[in-house]
Amino acid sequence: KSAFEAYLNKKQYDKMIRNIDELVLPDDNIRGTDVMDMTALQKVHWVYSHYPSWRILWILYYMDPAFRYDYITCLNEMEDLFYNNGFTSPVMYQLALSIYQGIADALQKVDLFELQVLNFAMKYDCLTRETADRAAELILTRSMRGYGTAECRIAAEILKFAYDRYSGGSILRALCHMLIACDERDPGYHVYFEKAVKTGFEDREIFNYYIYTLDQTSMDPIPESVMKYFLEHTEVLYRYKSYMYANIISNVFAEAECYRQSKDQIVKYAEYQMTQGQNDEFLAIIYREVLEKNLLTQGMKNNLFDVISTKEIDCRNKRMRSVLVFHNELQVYQESVLKNGKAYIKEYTQDALVLFKDASGNIYYNIDHTATQLVESRKYIDLCIRDVPVNKYMLMGDNFPLLRAYKSPIEILRFFTSGRFAGQFRKGYEQELLQNLVSYYSKNSRDEQVFDELLKFREFELSADT
Repeated sequence: KSAFEAYLNKKQYDKMIRNIDELVLPDDNIRGTDVMDMTALQKVHWVYSHYPSWRILWILYYMDPAFRYDYITCLNEMEDLFYNNGFTSPVMYQLALSIYQGIADALQKVDLFELQVLNFAMKYDCLTRETADRAAELILTRSMRGYGTAECRIAAEILKFAYDRYSGGSILRALCHMLIACDERDPGYHVYFEKAVKTGFEDREIFNYYIYTLDQTSMDPIPESVMKYFLEHTEVLYRYKSYMYANIISNVFAEAECYRQSKDQIVKYAEYQMTQGQNDEFLAIIYREVLEKNLLTQGMKNNLFDVISTKEIDCRNKRMRSVLVFHNELQVYQESVLKNGKAYIKEYTQDALVLFKDASGNIYYNIDHTATQLVESRKYIDLCIRDVPVNKYMLMGDNFPLLRAYKSPIEILRFFTSGRFAGQFRKGYEQELLQNLVSYYSKNSRDEQVFDELLKFREFELSADT
């Protein structure tokens, strides 16, 4: 602002005119030529044609009414200085802005030069409603043709400023298109896509970015039009299925129709995620729904142990990179990467050991953290054992009494004699397990088939007592 005032100050202006010879005749060789006989205005024109500069252009604009009224030529000269000479003076931007805001159709292309002028107007809070509307219409008309990443980002910031200041449908539509062109998925931009949907913009990409920019820490209801679009395009939006299905379940009363439409999709998705051993805060909502509504398939039951054993670890120590889980019974340990301070682990027993690892590979035990059970394990443990073939998880921790209650001795013993247990357990625990089975069934069974299965245990490396 002070720079503008200095330039527009009458005293400064008069001083420039009095010293015009010094300004326009930088070369001593010119003195004594016909140039010396020119008027001051002619001298400015002559010097500008030989020594183009935004300073001379600015003087020329205020000295020559004909040049000032020929705004197209004036703007073309400024653009030429911008693109070919690299001039980016705020004074030049201010002059161009005064033309754009004074003449309705002066803004024509919204190219990089015009965007820089509009960016200047935004920076100094002097962008008018009329200019903002004109820029939005031009941006929509050119459909981002010729825009690179830089132009898209500048245009998005200008339109964001304009919409926050003036609102307006054309500005909002142009803003959404620019945000899409920049592939902006930050939740901070969600408010604009939300307003676009509420305004009634039926646009595929706006629906997509409404979903991309959702704040997934909230389970607020999603508009029906967006939900319908999602259910018709779930494969395109696969990465967002967990959150979107969880949102439908969490708002089942508000989105009853969407729930009915998506119920079969939710069950199939839950089954696939269970078979992949996946779980997180959104999948947990889906799994609980499937369990409580008794929608489990056999495939889900076969993987239910993983579901009920998953915990969410929340660790705010920024030095930690992953979580390690060791079970006394198993040969291998788990390692889950911490993302934004969270990781998902599987604790199959109450005495599992949880450790933390930093970027250098150092292991820590006493790191502050919280562990949250995603699905209540005791509530569904019976279901895990009753309707599922014998697996290693049933033979860990304190599950063995429940296993004996639901499974016949033959089923349990054949898990071992069929070879399915090979390599599953740590050697010491394997010996302990085999010894307990032989001891228990030799004392508590009179079934010849049980004895036949027990005799097959001689194939294993058993202790002398066993």
